[in-house]
Amino acid sequence: MFGYVKAYKPEMKVKDYEVYKGVYCSLCRQLGRDYGVMARMALSYDFAFLALLRMAQGECPGFEEGRCPFNPFVKCHYCKRDPEQALELSAACVVIMTYYKLRDNIADSSFLQSIGSRLLLPFAARARKKARRRFPEIEAILGETMERQAALERERCPSLDRAADPTACALGKICAYGVEDPERAALLNRLGYCVGRYVYICDAADDYDEDLKSGGYNVFLMEGMERERVPRYAAEVLNLTVAEAIRAYDALALPGFRDILLNILYDGTYHVIAEVTDHDKGRCSREKRI
Repeated sequence: MFGYVKAYKPEMKVKDYEVYKGVYCSLCRQLGRDYGVMARMALSYDFAFLALLRMAQGECPGFEEGRCPFNPFVKCHYCKRDPEQALELSAACVVIMTYYKLRDNIADSSFLQSIGSRLLLPFAARARKKARRRFPEIEAILGETMERQAALERERCPSLDRAADPTACALGKICAYGVEDPERAALLNRLGYCVGRYVYICDAADDYDEDLKSGGYNVFLMEGMERERVPRYAAEVLNLTVAEAIRAYDALALPGFRDILLNILYDGTYHVIAEVTDHDKGRCSREKRI
């Protein structure tokens, strides 16, 4: 949906990038298998990070080679199994989030501007029903999150901490979902909370110019922050947030995919923060974020 939680390829080893891409392709395949071809359109690397984080808590699933459904001439690597329900859970999050995002777009836009969202909503609604049957707790978490977020936007909340809290809480709960060990669950919740907060702040900083023109809700605008001050302030807050996420990840000492996850948390976030806070170069290129 957002694409702010992603690896930085130039700093990755080739073997790590192939594994990373394999998890992404496996999640794409899981979406198509569970919810249909249309669901694949909503995939982003944010959810691949979620799948990697869950897989990292156990043994590597192993990979096998197969054909890409969209381009049969291209071979991809896919996970042989789905440990910790990593792919199934992440796919459910994708379709549930897509449904609520489309509803939010319709509510915040004129009829003409929301035609695309209105056309896609029936497909998203069917997929969301399937996901809700499989993971009712995840649906409850995300549904409550969107209600809290909508309420804060209606009241034009001027507090960055309050505005980012629903997204942060939701990802924290999802990362800790199903984990029985209390200490590990708490650390995963903390890691997820910080990553969710990072995503929200990145999105707000990235959308500042657009929201300034359209009059849409943006917490930086509600705080009365001038355009020139936003990049520096956002970068400072984001760097502190990422540092807390890394601290939680280090405390977890997860056995799997360490080099990949560290690349995402260090190199990936560093370059995304540089992109979304550099307003002189315009908005970060969305097509690069998948």
